[in-house]
Amino acid sequence: MTFLLKNKKVLFKQFKAIADKKKSVTDRDIHALIQGTEHEQNAIYQVETLQLQFVSSGLQSAVVVIKDNEGNTYQDSSIGTGSIVSIYNAVDRIFNKETELIDYTIDSVTEGTDAQGEVHVQLKINDQIVTGVGIDHDILLASCKAYVEAHAKYAANTSKKEGIHS
Repeated sequence: MTFLLKNKKVLFKQFKAIADKKKSVTDRDIHALIQGTEHEQNAIYQVETLQLQFVSSGLQSAVVVIKDNEGNTYQDSSIGTGSIVSIYNAVDRIFNKETELIDYTIDSVTEGTDAQGEVHVQLKINDQIVTGVGIDHDILLASCKAYVEAHAKYAANTSKKEGIHS
């Protein structure tokens, strides 16, 4: 399999981060890293920061900061009955869109507790179906990346800044 790598420095930095977290880096890890890097390089919006507060006997909260490809940042926070719900509520608020989550799946890229997770989401926004993929060691961050990618695809199919607020 051959890949054309746009930003080798970014890819190497991310490879080093994976190597620091894992005992061994497999071919599947590298393949997922390249896929994830390609998604991020082509993205209109990227997750800049994700901050969560988990309380076992209450509502969860999330603060999400998204950066667009022009360097502008957008931030919002929300609460929810779970960490994923609070993350997705915050992203919906940033994009000023009501969405319906149609499908959510998590797959491990490799085996073991240090495996990267790959999250796939399918959303319905204004009667349009969009999908997103996120890859990260942290499943919550991968979930946020996937959801933001789906919103970004919707934005790319409409006016790029439609509804986003700062």
